[in-house]
Amino acid sequence: MTEITGIITPKYPPYTLSKDNTIKLIDYYNISGMGPAGSINSSANDMSNWVKVWLNRGYFNGKEILPANYINEAASSQMVMDAALPDKHKDVFLSNYGLGWMIGSYRGHYQVEHGGNINGFSANVAFFPTDTLGIVVLTNQNVSKVPTVVRNSIADILLGLNPIDWNGEKKAEIDSLRHIKKEDEEKLPVTATKPSHSLKQYTGSFENPAYGIIEVRLKDNKLYSELGYERVVLIHRHYDVFDPRSVDKNGVADTEPSNLLFNFSSDVDGQIQGIGILLDGSEKPVMFDRKPSSVAASR
Repeated sequence: MTEITGIITPKYPPYTLSKDNTIKLIDYYNISGMGPAGSINSSANDMSNWVKVWLNRGYFNGKEILPANYINEAASSQMVMDAALPDKHKDVFLSNYGLGWMIGSYRGHYQVEHGGNINGFSANVAFFPTDTLGIVVLTNQNVSKVPTVVRNSIADILLGLNPIDWNGEKKAEIDSLRHIKKEDEEKLPVTATKPSHSLKQYTGSFENPAYGIIEVRLKDNKLYSELGYERVVLIHRHYDVFDPRSVDKNGVADTEPSNLLFNFSSDVDGQIQGIGILLDGSEKPVMFDRKPSSVAASR
């Protein structure tokens, strides 16, 4: 790890794959404070010690770090995530959730694991309680399949299992998804369309009770917003649908289409009143309704 002007940054820079499948350097994810979902800087050594805590029923170097009863509860099934019936691999099944852990049966072995991803970095942490085996895989590539491939490959070796070509399977899966994505992209956008309103009328605050507020602003005749810590510019796609593209520190927008399209909707008076976005794999758009503009009351 490297510390520069009070900000701790990883030694290895973050990368992603561009649309043409070439490796592209991207900006570091801005972690300005402690929080969940990727807001942690760590290392292979630290993560290996963390896994030891879970394998040793909450103890590390003879000291209790987590209560044993919590270890048992967190690493056991609390809810069902998916049916996860045996499919291609008859000995890989089950998809439950513990407390912050995903529970599954991996080729006859009880597996507890969780992946992670932020801009330019992917990870997977797994342990097998009855085999006293822990595996941590960290990589500096965005939404990478490498952690899963490496984790499974290592597990096969150390558990004495017949090896499976996990890398070949993932490559075939990615190629298939890339083909489907290409077909979807060829359907869009609808040509010769334009926004139904002036850009100024798309600005404002839009709120969803679960997801919070989206602010849309107009600057230099372009619409901008934020998705988490990420600044985006809204590129018109067709009709009232806009494509939020990431903007780097130099103000340059990503050339690759996003999978989170903003679909603006109007009320009966023709005024923009909401944004529909397909989030978390939902089939129906999550709606963000326009918040009324606040006006300071005169005394």
